[in-house]
Amino acid sequence: MKKLLAIILTLALLLTNAAFAEEDEFAPMPEEAAAFEGTWVCGRASIDMIWEEEGFRVFITWSSSAWEHTEWEYSCLYHEEDHSLVSMPFGSRTEVTFAEDGETAAYNTVYEDGEATFTLDEEGCLIWTDEKENAGQDMRFEKLDPFSGTWVCGRATIEIDWEEEGYRVFITWGSSAWERTEWEYSCLYDRIDNVLISMPFGIRTDVTFAENGEVASYNTVYEDGEATFALDEDGYLIWNDEKENAGQDMRFEWVEILDVDQAV
Repeated sequence: MKKLLAIILTLALLLTNAAFAEEDEFAPMPEEAAAFEGTWVCGRASIDMIWEEEGFRVFITWSSSAWEHTEWEYSCLYHEEDHSLVSMPFGSRTEVTFAEDGETAAYNTVYEDGEATFTLDEEGCLIWTDEKENAGQDMRFEKLDPFSGTWVCGRATIEIDWEEEGYRVFITWGSSAWERTEWEYSCLYDRIDNVLISMPFGIRTDVTFAENGEVASYNTVYEDGEATFALDEDGYLIWNDEKENAGQDMRFEWVEILDVDQAV
């Protein structure tokens, strides 16, 4: 009898722990909802959409001047049937002012009962429908691409450009006025890890120049290079060269975008 009671108690404990474990597991982001995640911009306004637990946290900032801006914050759920984000009925709007030294001078909460929906139009732009005061009327937000653009570190430059179904990554590294090395990769974006992963046919070419600046020779060193490109916590681009570790200890700083109209 004691053994039977022990078995029953053990099973009950296991079932209870399994139930709590299931409650502690957060729902994964639906694949279709990933289109909303990221930073969107329209003029002086920007929208950051971050997946948290079972929905999105949406944070909007709109600068009216160097000393004042407005902030909206919503918690939103993804609606699969119409591919939209719908907020809970307690969105907030806050007016923020700054002192001359750039420090925050004052916060003024205007309301905490705001509601909004977010949808994507046919061209992939984000539409903010503010149910409280229609603040987003006639605005179309474009998604920022965190990788595309020109990045530099010392004498090395990385140019990343979106091309239809992936990224073209072109690296130049000048060792002198007469010599430089070039790498070229075709990469795909891994959304889960937020990293660019190259196809296994990256090309390295050594280039030499004549005294008049004309190209004297091209030497293809290999055509089976592989690499990944990721952003560190400070926003620098990290080049992980799987072939010869050429980018070791280098952190590339973004200097300009190649095409202001491109989106992902």
